[in-house]
Amino acid sequence: MSASKVKQSVSIWYIDRSKTWPPRGWVQYPISPSLYELLRTCWLQATFQASASYPRRSSPYARLGTAFHRTLEQLRSFSWTTEGLSSRVVRAQAVEIFRAAVEEQKQEAMRNPRERGLPWLDDLMQRMEVAIALVADQLAVKSSVGTYTGSDLGQWSKTAVEETLVSVDGLLQGRPDLLVEDRVSGTIIVDYKTGSLDDPDRLTGYERQCLLYAWLWHERYGTWPVEYRLVNPIKGHEYRAPVKPEVATALAEDARRLARRLAKPPWVGLQASPGPHCSRCPFRPWCEPFWQHVASGTSEVQASTGHSRVSMQGTVLEMDRLKDAGARKGLVRVQSGAGLVTLRASLADFPHLTALRSAEHVRVLDAVASALDRTWLQLDAWSEVFTVSQ
Repeated sequence: MSASKVKQSVSIWYIDRSKTWPPRGWVQYPISPSLYELLRTCWLQATFQASASYPRRSSPYARLGTAFHRTLEQLRSFSWTTEGLSSRVVRAQAVEIFRAAVEEQKQEAMRNPRERGLPWLDDLMQRMEVAIALVADQLAVKSSVGTYTGSDLGQWSKTAVEETLVSVDGLLQGRPDLLVEDRVSGTIIVDYKTGSLDDPDRLTGYERQCLLYAWLWHERYGTWPVEYRLVNPIKGHEYRAPVKPEVATALAEDARRLARRLAKPPWVGLQASPGPHCSRCPFRPWCEPFWQHVASGTSEVQASTGHSRVSMQGTVLEMDRLKDAGARKGLVRVQSGAGLVTLRASLADFPHLTALRSAEHVRVLDAVASALDRTWLQLDAWSEVFTVSQ
């Protein structure tokens, strides 16, 4: 890599704390169900999200979810543009729309240095292609096409795809993926999620989102949906539960209370709540409360049997280069709050490490640690290393 490219790469991975802390964004209403969940979890993350100057990092899973939802938006017109077409043609058209949306997401990821090396799994995309084809078939011809996409919804009288619902006071807003009015059962909310439905905490958050959708639907149309269904199109899992109006109303009141707080000065958004949820936050590199939380050790998340993902900070002692089977490797020794650790990385994947100097301060995110030896950390596609100003 040329010197100019190395310099450009280094600037991407350099944090000037005088410019990046604190975040200066201002979260504003209306509050969506997803923003409500974020505010419940961490006001500081919501403030970061409202600040445009921080490079985002999404995952292929999240980007596939974005492609799926954008495809759903385009499927709104299927009920009249596919009239007379066979189910096979309808499904093929929907898959092509989805593939184009995925390609757009891939190109965005390639332009983002924080995402460029993340792996995209073809089998996940194939499962989502099947799911979007089945949904398109339902929207176009109302046929029975599969269990986990809601095939037993009976005789549909009306469908609403990605319809924006806004509360009368303008404080709340939501766009459920699909609302189906069944002549027998009543209105059913269907929401697609790429996150695991087996995670109790995530599932609870997803349920709150659906209940807020139910409240917004009730406020607009005067009737309560009878049920909500969470669908993971990657795994083919579905979760169903009845809508409880009293619970939905209480959630809406709490969300409106938070929305009113947003009218106060921006500094109220700097309240942080470091914890396990930080592992999914894309703003960890710049979050001072997070690094204060791990100052004396590390933040760890279980990755696989015998391994975990570690985030830590420390001072560079030395940087060595070596060749391993023809590949250029780097060994970076760092003195952290937990002791001396050595980072091992491919310099082709982490070229900015060649510019590291002793005594520089670094923040390491999601390095792989073995339960057998905690003094060696392997950097892979999901890991990140930032140099930080003192």
